[in-house]
Order: sequence, then C-alpha cells, then structure tokens
Amino acid sequence: MFTLLTGDLQPYAELYDRARQVAGETQSPYAAAVALERWFRVTGGFTYSEQPGRTPGVPPLVGFVVDTRSGYCQHFAGAMALMLRLLGIPSRVAAGFVPGHYHDGTWTVTDHDAHTWVEAWFPRYGWLAFDPTPGRGRLSGSYSSTSVGFNPTAAAKLLATVVKGGEVFGGGAPAVVGHDDRIRTPRSAADVPVRGLNVAPPAPSRAPSLVFFLLLLAAGVGLVIVLLKLARRKLRYLTRDPRRVASACARELAEFLQDQRLASSPAATLHELGVTVAEQFGVDADAFARAATAARYGPRSEAGAAARRARVELREVKRKLRRGLFVLDRARGLFSVRSLGLG
Repeated sequence: MFTLLTGDLQPYAELYDRARQVAGETQSPYAAAVALERWFRVTGGFTYSEQPGRTPGVPPLVGFVVDTRSGYCQHFAGAMALMLRLLGIPSRVAAGFVPGHYHDGTWTVTDHDAHTWVEAWFPRYGWLAFDPTPGRGRLSGSYSSTSVGFNPTAAAKLLATVVKGGEVFGGGAPAVVGHDDRIRTPRSAADVPVRGLNVAPPAPSRAPSLVFFLLLLAAGVGLVIVLLKLARRKLRYLTRDPRRVASACARELAEFLQDQRLASSPAATLHELGVTVAEQFGVDADAFARAATAARYGPRSEAGAAARRARVELREVKRKLRRGLFVLDRARGLFSVRSLGLG
C-alpha cells in the first residue's frame, strides 16, 4: 500500500512519513482511513480556524499538517485526501453543503453551510465518505469514527488484527469522536456499513402515537360496519323461496338509498323504489322492478326465474349507481350506519 516519493513529490516526503506514522504498519486501506480521520479530529492536536497561518517555503497542506495544524474544512479534507493518496489509497475531496436549518417546513441553506469532506474508494464498497474536520457533526454510516453508531469496541477488535504501531490504533482502543449537534454533516450516497463493524444502532422504540392509534381504531370500526352489513345481506338470501328473494332484493336497494341519505319507507313498493332511483340518480330501474314484482307477486311457477333475474338486474342497477357517485359519496355509503338503523 505504501509508495516511495521522488522528483516533484519530494516536498511531500514529510507528509508521507507522517501518514505512515499515523496509520502504523497496516495493509488495510480502511484502517488507514479511519486512523487518519480520527487523528485529524481528535488526537492530532488540530484546531478549526477560518484564518489559518502559513509556513513559508513548503506546500500549504504540508505546512498545515506538520506546523500550524490550524485551518478550515478545505485544509482538513485536502490534507487527508493527499495523505491517503500518498499511502496508495484512491481518494478525492468532495464539496457540497450541510443541510442548513429547518423552519416552518423549509430548509434554509446558505454559503455558511458550505463544506468539504473526503471520499475514499474501497473494492466492493465504492466511495465512502469521511469527515476529518473537528466539530463538523457526524456521518450516518457506522464505518466512520464520526458516526454516533461507530462501535469502538468492535473497531478495536477488527483493527487489532491489521494495525501494528501507529499514533491512533497502535496505542489502545479507539474512542468515539465528540460531536457538535448544532453543525450537521452531509450524508454521502456511499454511507453504508463496513463489513465487520456493527451497523447503525436501531432506532429507539417508540410507543405508537395517538394519531396512529385513532387511525387504527377508525379502520377497525369501518371494517366491522362493512362486514356487518355484508353478513346481514348474505343471510337474507339464504332461502329458496323466490318471494323472500324478491323481498331481500327490495330491502338491499332500499338500504343502499338510505346509506346515500335518501329516506325510503319500509313500506315502499318496488315500483316506488324504481321511481326514486330514476329521479334522484337518473338510472333506469324498471327492469329490476318488473322482475322483482314478478318474483314477489307473480305465478309460483315463474317466480324462481324472476327472482334470479331480479338479482341480476339489481347488481346492474347498483353498478350504475356507484359509477355515477363521487368517490367520497361511495365511501360514505360504504361505511354509513343508516341502513343498520343507527343513523
């Protein structure tokens, strides 16, 4: 993983040496990335400053790391990305914005929310984000020491097998980095857990909210109403008597009208029900009325066929009625309790 510096890179030799001191003797690119991130944020003695000093005669990032140790996010991200590259790890500086401030349903993002961080590339995982700037919040992926989901114990066990020496992990188990909850860090699209470390801790369990409970209760009540009306309707048709089938058809249509807030007398004739349907909804129900009347009052020999025809015509009438209703009216009729005598 480590490389030698020659030619134009010679001014960065001290930076390369420091990267090797921090990362220790490891062939794990991930261990080196976590070590450098934590070194910049916690153990390296760096401070955040928007007016950093300069070291004449050396490249700015070299002076930042080995001398001033004071700078803003571009210094931290640039230095870490450069040190990772010197160690042979593909890395890049990413620039963007932290989420800003949320108020009255709107996120407000200004130039003060601009930020830079580091993304390193790992086989099978792609580009993973790291944030070396002290006090700049946290990432969501548990692979990063900046995450509240980072498990130092699991990390120590994992890295103990690959890291020897080093300024961070060689001297003991890593500790969780402190966070500033007032400053948010961008979430990278590559924020995924690293195999071997724990995933983000489960969200704390919360009791169901009152709104959720009320919605669940309303859904339960609505289901009971629908099932009760359906069961009562089915029971009426559990007969082979065509006269009773005709009465059940009449009652079903009358209850449909009741649920749509149209009063109908229990003594209403089949013809009167047909007239009400035609006047209120513009649906022709004469065929149903004739078939139901024949089943109810016609010759016994023809009543059976008339009853079957009445049920077919009733289904067609109700289909046309529903098609002409608004969705809310159909829903109101479905859950109405008027036909149960409770309205």
